[in-house]
Amino acid sequence: MVSVVRVGLAVLAMVLVAACADPAEWEPRGEISWVQWRNGESSDGRYGQATFRLTNTGKAPVATADLAVRVVTAKDEFYVQTQVKPDLPPGKSVFGTVEVFYRISDDQGSLEGVVLESAAFH
Repeated sequence: MVSVVRVGLAVLAMVLVAACADPAEWEPRGEISWVQWRNGESSDGRYGQATFRLTNTGKAPVATADLAVRVVTAKDEFYVQTQVKPDLPPGKSVFGTVEVFYRISDDQGSLEGVVLESAAFH
């Protein structure tokens, strides 16, 4: 009887380890898509703003997303890092923005110049 219990526990342990070994089951995953670009002006100067949609494509919640973005404008190039803390359940989406302040007065940006260099989901 004791050996049957041991075998049963050993099989159960192997099943649990195998299930946890697949990162898709527990690792947060997400997808970033760029939605729109707008140019604006504030008391700090002219700026460009990209709106993105973060979608949780995994099975675990996304508590934090770290994004590294490159923005190429008509006359300049910018690197921006941002962190979003959406506490996003699986299958849901949230919107966010990335802004760059133009260093050249007549510069213009567009959505085509926005590149996601890296994204990490936690």
